Amino acid sequence: MNTLIYLLKEKFFKLNGDQEYNYIKNVDNNIINNMKQDGILILDNTTDNINIIVYNNLSYVMINDKLLLRINKPYEIAWLKNNVIEFSKSSDNIYYRCLNDFHDNDLISVISSYKNNININQNRNLTNCHHIILNILNQTNSKDKVFIEYGVASGDLTCVVSNFVKKVYCVDINDYKVINENVFFYKKTTDQFSLENLPNIDFDYAFIDACHESNYSFRDFENIYNKINKGGYIFLHDTYPSIEENLKPSACNDCYLTIFKIKEKYPNIEYINLPINPGICIVRK
Repeated sequence: MNTLIYLLKEKFFKLNGDQEYNYIKNVDNNIINNMKQDGILILDNTTDNINIIVYNNLSYVMINDKLLLRINKPYEIAWLKNNVIEFSKSSDNIYYRCLNDFHDNDLISVISSYKNNININQNRNLTNCHHIILNILNQTNSKDKVFIEYGVASGDLTCVVSNFVKKVYCVDINDYKVINENVFFYKKTTDQFSLENLPNIDFDYAFIDACHESNYSFRDFENIYNKINKGGYIFLHDTYPSIEENLKPSACNDCYLTIFKIKEKYPNIEYINLPINPGICIVRK
């Protein structure tokens, strides 16, 4: 099994820590239907198991007496247009279309290339979306500028961004333990912060990842857009969910509609919405 796990992580599927894998002797349709998208199964190499795998149109790898397969469910989101989500019935791996291929070594080398002496222990959960933000900061002379973050959560982005800007003002309704001295945390709603604090801050970057309900995130956007400096960048998260289950209120919800609301009210706005799971939209004022 140790060899299989090595092959699973390093050779065949290149897990990045987010996917789950399980070993079971015999599979059935119920097990497959309840596995998460891109979940991994290790099975005994039997005719019955192969028949069920083939019936569910899943690809697999045969290694001696074991079978390895990835759960590729259909109905991945193919495109967003006219306020309607169109789903593809393709069983192609979601990661071929919605990139998610950064690994720990990549993370360390990329972050280290931005600035020396960054605490790598702080960089535990950066995503492709975060890498895009860091690249833009790195290319826009961010050292003496200010970054606003709506929805700090565990602070994985906050503690890294703080190394590239003068100050970070971050907001969340849950507690956050500040690590760097140039980070200023406010435990309140984004509405409260926008009313009470935002008018007094001069800033050039903002990341919106608080409430994922589109009416709320659009309000966050407008509050930020009306105050951010000319030429500033606004990053909106969860704007291109990749699979149907990401539309749950506990995930991306209907945050993707925020972009359509922005386009309707600001038809000449400069923006790009990247289909990188779960989506990031970049707006420049």
